[in-house]
Amino acid sequence: MSSGESQTCFIAMPISMTDSHRERYGDPDHWQHVMDVIFKPAITAAGFTPVSPVASGADMIHARIVEYLERAPMMLCDLSTLNANVMFELGVRTALDMPIAVVAEKGTRLPFDTAVINTHFYDPSLQSWDVATEIEALCAYLQSSVRTSGSGNPLWKHFGLTKRAKEAHVSETPEQAFLETRLSSMSEEIHTVTRFLAELAYERQAQRQVGSAPEDRRFYVPVELPVKSTAAFVELEEMVDGYGGEIVQDPASVNDGYLVMRFTRGLPATAVSKLRHAANRTEYRFYVDVERHDGTMDRRVLSKM
Repeated sequence: MSSGESQTCFIAMPISMTDSHRERYGDPDHWQHVMDVIFKPAITAAGFTPVSPVASGADMIHARIVEYLERAPMMLCDLSTLNANVMFELGVRTALDMPIAVVAEKGTRLPFDTAVINTHFYDPSLQSWDVATEIEALCAYLQSSVRTSGSGNPLWKHFGLTKRAKEAHVSETPEQAFLETRLSSMSEEIHTVTRFLAELAYERQAQRQVGSAPEDRRFYVPVELPVKSTAAFVELEEMVDGYGGEIVQDPASVNDGYLVMRFTRGLPATAVSKLRHAANRTEYRFYVDVERHDGTMDRRVLSKM
């Protein structure tokens, strides 16, 4: 941050209204009014420049928020409604051992871990005759937080933490932050497609090892009971059954040690890979026979991986 921002105080607070608060206050912009009427004047009076969680009517760029969480000398953290985003921002400040001033509207029940922090409770009604008192009390609390916490986080002192998180690198511009995020997303997509193509190529290669069997009508017999002795085999048999098939023996191929997964209809593109993984957990090797329209069988080797 520039030297002009050396005394900033970032405000972490709820932005959107919950139904209960909308009914309670009858004000769709309640949190904005709390910030404008109490928080900002009190922060200014305490000697800081307030930084709103929203900028120019739009959500602040995430990279900019991270920058303030990481470097702002003070953060005012409003735990009213126990908002998830605010809790996350509080966690980041705590991990970085940076000063915080925790506030909440009166009546808020704080979680145990945050209840140990000295918390200022304010009146959210925004009654005109109470506003000046609320600003003065919050200003005094902020100044007290500065004196007691110094440059550290109060949770560190309470829990005796000793290891500080490393500061993250933040892009210089929002455009760079967007590009970094987009490139990361594209990299994940490319990895997914590459893995799919590699698995598809493997299946094609396995199919070419044997090719189509002679166009004859095969004769099958049930699998002998001792073969079904393992849980892995039973699991595979259930999977084959789910694809409309059965595990059998072909008397013509008994001597080569193969069993047969026999299907009377075609298999989905993803089925071969799943069947192969399940077959790998058994001690057997398998042919995959798929019946053609004319009743003959197309045989492939289900290769071990």
